[in-house]
Amino acid sequence: MRTSLPRLHGLLCAIAPVLAVPSQGAGPTLPDAAREALAATLTSQCEHHRTRLLRYPGTSGGALPAGHELRVQLTGPGSRRRQSVRVDVLDGETLHHRATVVFAVNCWRTAYRTLREIPRGEALSQTNTEPWRVNTTGWRISRPPLSGVAGLAARRTLPAGLLLGTADTMPVPLVRRHDRVWLQAVSGAVAVAVPGRALADAGPGESVLVRPLQGTGPVRARVTGAGRLEAGR
Repeated sequence: MRTSLPRLHGLLCAIAPVLAVPSQGAGPTLPDAAREALAATLTSQCEHHRTRLLRYPGTSGGALPAGHELRVQLTGPGSRRRQSVRVDVLDGETLHHRATVVFAVNCWRTAYRTLREIPRGEALSQTNTEPWRVNTTGWRISRPPLSGVAGLAARRTLPAGLLLGTADTMPVPLVRRHDRVWLQAVSGAVAVAVPGRALADAGPGESVLVRPLQGTGPVRARVTGAGRLEAGR
């Protein structure tokens, strides 16, 4: 049985959405554009990543129609386990077609875990933590993994084997409770440094109460360096 070329073209277009196979020589497909946009986001977040196409309700194999442009937008952070990417096909400023492409996402990066129990306030280092490659996809944004431990200390007592997040740490205190410190009091163009005692631990830029060794009661001051604080600004 012979089939005319127009009829054959119509049959191929009808089955293309099911097969989702672009024709030979075609330009970039909509799923490819979505994957490229997602990969650009993941590259900035992951040391290594992998994506797998889960769903694409496409037409014509997802090929970009001639003379049209694409606008691609992630519908959420790229760190989700299932990530949707919206692809708009534009004819000038007119929306020609919109599709949502869904991928399964895996994102690996180096995090850190504790080698032993770490008391609150102890500085983190290679002696009490170790790097650990982990799939961080789906981690809560409020507790992202650490990318390094330099200059950090335990915010609380940390158990052994804990995969460290930002909520578990704080800057290494430059001032310790009961330490003798220098308090610089500033008033206009006049600055006076007096000795005092810190009443709590504090890291760089944090404020803490300091009791001058002579004179007034406790004053609140900001840590500017190891054993140095500033009040009055």
